[in-house]
Formats: sequence, structure tokens, C-alpha cells
Amino acid sequence: MSNPARRRPTPWPGRFAGAVAAVTALSAVAPPHPWEQFLQHLGTPLALAALWVGGRRGWISGPAAAGVAIFFLLHAVAARFLYSTVPGGERLTLFSLGGPDGRNHFDRLVHFASGLLLVPVAAEIAARFGGMKPAWASGFGVCLLLAIAAAYEVFEWSLTALLEPAFADRYNGLQGDQWDAQKDMFLAGLGALLALPIAWRLARRAA
Repeated sequence: MSNPARRRPTPWPGRFAGAVAAVTALSAVAPPHPWEQFLQHLGTPLALAALWVGGRRGWISGPAAAGVAIFFLLHAVAARFLYSTVPGGERLTLFSLGGPDGRNHFDRLVHFASGLLLVPVAAEIAARFGGMKPAWASGFGVCLLLAIAAAYEVFEWSLTALLEPAFADRYNGLQGDQWDAQKDMFLAGLGALLALPIAWRLARRAA
């Protein structure tokens, strides 16, 4: 197992974090749904701080950080419109998986992107700190992503059960699709599987 402390720092994760922070701040100017948008970004500061620290200490490579940054840029755009009203999202029919006519599919794109863009960094960290071989680290990244996706859907369900229905529906973005959670997790898993070659390569470099 390589020594993480000996990795050379790289400025790219911090730069990516700064770019995402700037876009997120711009997206919060005169928001149509300020409270719901604030809830969507509860985890964003922690993720950006992790990118910055990871880059300073050489824990996260530039390519892995780029995936995280692109995901949070998509999230910043989607959160402003609460995912269900993103302009042009209804034309992303490739990610529709059925459902009500006229549905906005941008949320499905972001769920797919979560697997495609976040599994590589998870695999890299697993190889660097867990001493896993590249294949095991890549598989761990997929399993971790699926676990997070399932936990997030349970969290959304909890909001639906506990909060005022109109507020919960705006936050969850179900858009009348009773199988929304299952489709979201399927797309996240599909993106994760497609990311396996990149995850394996980054894990191999980190090992």
C-alpha cells in the first residue's frame, strides 16, 4: 500500500471546488424556491471542502476531482429549478424510463451522472487508503454509490412522510411517477457500471 502522505499536492481539486462554489453562489441569486434550494445544498460545502483538502494533501487526483466537480455543477443547475423545472429537461427522453407525459427528466440525468462521475473517486480513495487492488476498489466504488443512492431515496421518502405534502413534492420531484425512486437508483447503477474502466484505471494509479 502506498503512503498517502507522500503524494504530491495538486491544485486542480481546489480550483474545481472554487469553480463549483462560484456557480453555486450565482445559482442562489433571487432563487424561486429559496428554502428548498438551501436544503438541496446541505452537502455541497462538505464536498467542496473535501475536494480542496484532498488536493492540498495529494489524496485526490485531478481526473477524479473533475468528475466530482462536474456532478456538483449539474446539481447546482438542477437545485435552482428543484430538478423538476429545469429548462429543456423534458427533452432528455433518453433518461425517461417511462412515466407521465411531459415529465422533466433532468433529475434522471443527474442520478445517472452520480454513478458515472462519483464511482471513480470512490475507487481511487479505496485503493489509496484501503489498500484494495484495482478490481476490488472499483467494485467497492459501485457498491458504495448504490448504497448512497438507496439511502438518499429513503431520506426523500422520510420527507414525504413527515413534511407538508406540497413542500415534500417540490423537494422530491416525483412528478407523479410512483416508480421514481427505483428508476433513479437504476440509472445511478447503470452510470456506475459504465464508469468501471475509468475507476479501475484511477485505482491502479493510486495503489
